[in-house]
Amino acid sequence: MEKQFTLLPDWTEAQNRILKSEPNIIVSGCAGSGKTLLACHLAMRHSSDKKVAILVFTKSLRTFIKDYIDSFGENNITVMYEFQWRLRDFPKFDIIIVDEFQDFSSNDITNVISRSHQGVYLFGDSEQKIYSKNFQKEITLDFKDIIANTQFEHIHLTENFRISEENKNFISSIYKTNSLKSSTFSTGIKPKILHFENVVDEMNWLKDFLLSNNTFLNIGILVKQNDGFKGGYYYRRQVRKDNVWGIQELQQFFEENEISSSYKYKSNDNLDFSKAVNINIMTYHSSKGLQFDCVILPFSSFVNDNKGTVNLPYVGLTRATKQIIISYSGLVAEEYSVPVPSSTFEGKIIKSTDNDNPTMQQQLDTSDCKVFKFSL
Repeated sequence: MEKQFTLLPDWTEAQNRILKSEPNIIVSGCAGSGKTLLACHLAMRHSSDKKVAILVFTKSLRTFIKDYIDSFGENNITVMYEFQWRLRDFPKFDIIIVDEFQDFSSNDITNVISRSHQGVYLFGDSEQKIYSKNFQKEITLDFKDIIANTQFEHIHLTENFRISEENKNFISSIYKTNSLKSSTFSTGIKPKILHFENVVDEMNWLKDFLLSNNTFLNIGILVKQNDGFKGGYYYRRQVRKDNVWGIQELQQFFEENEISSSYKYKSNDNLDFSKAVNINIMTYHSSKGLQFDCVILPFSSFVNDNKGTVNLPYVGLTRATKQIIISYSGLVAEEYSVPVPSSTFEGKIIKSTDNDNPTMQQQLDTSDCKVFKFSL
């Protein structure tokens, strides 16, 4: 993202209105509408004479925002993730900017407002909500709640600047109620859905793709959970078992094949967004608020096993600016089993059929692995 760090955005009229606004504003907008960059530039505008904080939910977004802001030189801006702010006993600032408000609770937002001397800015998108509860087990906000609780002015951004027309068409065929109604550009590159016989073949393709890449400056490899596991699924009345790789296994695999990459694994944040070419490995959760030229979603034979989460695939898919690549072995995960027009992607989707229903004996033979049953 080195090039991105050196370019100033070309703001629209609505975005300029936000940049010139005073605190106590709610900004909502679809994926790709520029909310995170607006938060950064608002912070820089106010930081010349005020103590400013940007508060986010994840470490990875904290890392990205800090790298981006620091690329403009010295500043008086503190960037924190929610748990870090809590550990510091909720320090006060003149202005606090919250990015991704949809993953905070009502109490969280009330607390933020009470810790700001001059006001707050709240950025978010309910369609990108991942967590149904925060770390304190409090229910996270619905958009109507944040409006009712704050009575702040609301500005809604409708234009999408990140997601290409091709990616938008594909995502909208899976999530038909999303707000991605338009795109500002076309790449001519359709999403790819790649089928493999097993995880080893999948990883060998990924290795070759990364070693030969001369197209994408930044690539996000997103997985559904931090750790690997032995997974199983029913396919043509047989049980297939495979080792699904976690973040550490992927990082080790890349190192062994001399592929330079960085990663975030649980509390260990080694992400780097400042190099000329970046390959970053993280979970779907950690990708919130980020963007990549190319997003790769491997192991898409396996259903989301993260309890208490929603919208994971949508968040992962909407990180891509140019290319989406979904890879899987056996049968595709249930989130891609909805009717997806073949005109919106390259590749093939193999779904479950009536012939995949297991016998009782086959069900008894799967005790040593997680088993996922897919249905249409």
